[in-house]
Amino acid sequence: MGPHFVVGMPRAGTTFLVRSLNQHPRVVSFGESRFWGNDWVEPGPDGYDRAQLETVIERLAANPLDTNIGATGPEPDRSGWLSAVGRPDLASIAEKALRPLELPVDPGVVFSTWCAALAELEGKEVAVEKTPHHLRHVDRILRYLPDARLVVIVRDPVEFLLSYKHFGDRKSPEKRAKADQRWDAIGVSLLWRTYLRHANRVVEQWPDQTMLVRNEDLKAEPSAVTGRAAVFLGVEAEVDAFSEADDLPTNTSFEGDRPMLSGAELSWLRRIVGDDAAAAGYEVPTEPSSVTGELLVAAGFVPWAVRNLAERSRNTDGSILTYARKAMLGR
Repeated sequence: MGPHFVVGMPRAGTTFLVRSLNQHPRVVSFGESRFWGNDWVEPGPDGYDRAQLETVIERLAANPLDTNIGATGPEPDRSGWLSAVGRPDLASIAEKALRPLELPVDPGVVFSTWCAALAELEGKEVAVEKTPHHLRHVDRILRYLPDARLVVIVRDPVEFLLSYKHFGDRKSPEKRAKADQRWDAIGVSLLWRTYLRHANRVVEQWPDQTMLVRNEDLKAEPSAVTGRAAVFLGVEAEVDAFSEADDLPTNTSFEGDRPMLSGAELSWLRRIVGDDAAAAGYEVPTEPSSVTGELLVAAGFVPWAVRNLAERSRNTDGSILTYARKAMLGR
């Protein structure tokens, strides 16, 4: 059965849902492979040849699947992590599972075979992969895996920006500096709008194969929402199968008192996402702002865009302009 997918906005609960689903005795849920998106290898007319397959194996082997793999120990926050597969195993799993495939081979067969290998090692049957930005590539996924189902997660725009802004607060200085590079009020507002538009398009175009989940509902009723997602993915939700989801730690960006966006940041957010947010039932509050403050916010956008696109160009095959258009404009 499967593989199936969890996609949607980053910082919106995709990791939490994956770890919750992984509690089911039949489900192995993991991520992020980036197979269908940033690590995509374009096949030839008949599928992957040997060189292309070796590139796929190399990328899968190098990917740490940080969502719920690679760490050991008795800490309580390891609930929902893979139990039999560790980070050192990933290279050998990809090589052993994929090298024997008869060539040329379809990307869907490659991905399904790799997922099946992980599921077998975990003693489970149904594989669910999570990479948020795969939302932008659902057409590609369903071209090669026409029976796949996808859970799509979205989040309130204000909470989305707050999560990005404070993503590095609880990290080491080195990791915090890298996390801070992801933050720009205008850039992240564009990102939210793009993901919402992709989510709307996917749910409208493939209504029978997609399930829309709001982060707010997942936080309010984690076990119930996880159970509904499992049923949608074709897994019987046994009684109390996801009861532990209510106690799983959330991957929150901040603790204690809830921080606020500045008036200038909220002003730019309203300009960029206002109509889309209202149509989705979200409200962007109004706070006092100033022209100076809004100009200072605007001044940070260009260096943010250049820095992030430069970093992505080193890791993305194909045109970086195409990537920017899809990532920032939703087209």
